[in-house]
Amino acid sequence: MVEELLLNLFIIKIPLVLLLCLRRPLALSDTRTGIVFGLCCGLTAAMCMMFPIQVVGDYQLDFRYIPLGMSMMFAGPLPGMITFILAEASRSAFGLEAMLYELPSDLILVASVLLLRRYYKEVSLIRKLWGSAIVGLLAYILCLFNLYFYMESTGSQSAYGINVLLGIGALRVAVSMIIPYLMEKIILYNLIQHRLLKAERLNMVSELAASIAHEVRNPLTVVRGFLQIMRNNSEDEKSRAYMNTSIEELDRAEYIISDYLNMAKHQDEKSDMLHISEVLTQTVELTRSFAVIGQVELILHCEKELYANANKVQLQQVFINLLKNAIEAMPRGGEVEIFAMRLEDQIVINFSDNGEGMTPDQLRRLGTSYYTTKSTGTGLGLVVCMRIIHEIKGTLQFFSEFGQGTRAVIKLPAADGVKMIS
Repeated sequence: MVEELLLNLFIIKIPLVLLLCLRRPLALSDTRTGIVFGLCCGLTAAMCMMFPIQVVGDYQLDFRYIPLGMSMMFAGPLPGMITFILAEASRSAFGLEAMLYELPSDLILVASVLLLRRYYKEVSLIRKLWGSAIVGLLAYILCLFNLYFYMESTGSQSAYGINVLLGIGALRVAVSMIIPYLMEKIILYNLIQHRLLKAERLNMVSELAASIAHEVRNPLTVVRGFLQIMRNNSEDEKSRAYMNTSIEELDRAEYIISDYLNMAKHQDEKSDMLHISEVLTQTVELTRSFAVIGQVELILHCEKELYANANKVQLQQVFINLLKNAIEAMPRGGEVEIFAMRLEDQIVINFSDNGEGMTPDQLRRLGTSYYTTKSTGTGLGLVVCMRIIHEIKGTLQFFSEFGQGTRAVIKLPAADGVKMIS
């Protein structure tokens, strides 16, 4: 029995190794990667059944519920169902009669895991572990019920006493807590590695931008000035058209260089207590004309007493950038809804559009230097926005489905509205 327990404990670590090798914090949210993880967990469950603790007849105890729970909880329903189907198919090969006894309890367990998954990401790590322990305990209680009914129907006796069975159950519950803990730590490790890599790239680009942007900007300004003089003095319409085009391209180059400079410089501007609803209202009014041209309606829902410490110009720059991105994502018109509310000690601001949306790969790369989904973009606007939000100890996240629109969520530390600047 001890050998089988040790082998099961060794086998259930296989999905952890796969997760560690992915090296991407949100890899399991990708459909293809999730399916691969589901197959891996299914094979792990089958391997657990190859080394079972044979209790009576073809009824056996093993740790196959651990990889099933891992797949359901962390990768989603589709990979979880793949794992479940592989596990049940393997179980039928080792004993069809016992599998039929276990099937109702297995379905109850799957429903319990899916129910827990709805709240799993929103609670603290301690609550996650207690939830996993409860599901593990439920799984083992169902196993004991199945064992009791199996022995009653076959008239056989268990090869192990109640003390041994309770000891196996305690071990399974403990493993049900340890494995999710390790999964969370691996995901956190991948996330930290991902952020460090992004910060290193951003720092490298910032140093490059700081070294050349000013030197390039000065001659462009001189060239633009002379082109304006030549255009105003020229009577040839064709030459004036060429000069207008040249000035427009110089303006575009100026815009790109400004993006570089905004990203490169360290922001040490003074922060004030801002009335968020007023800043949002002003921003909506500033971008309304741009929205009208694109046949986009801007809808603002904002609680009144929202205050945060930030630099007004920088925060408004973030809001304008997100609104412009949302408007440009709807070439045939649509709606952009802005919701602002306070949740405990945070201010949550949602920018939602019903535009084209993004694929999982585009969403994953969003905010990376030079990456843009627009034909005329520089890929630096969102980098600047993320840095501004990060410097005021906030977060900026994006949620999107292709063809379903995009939602940008800003979370800022809330402040008391005692002394403010509107």
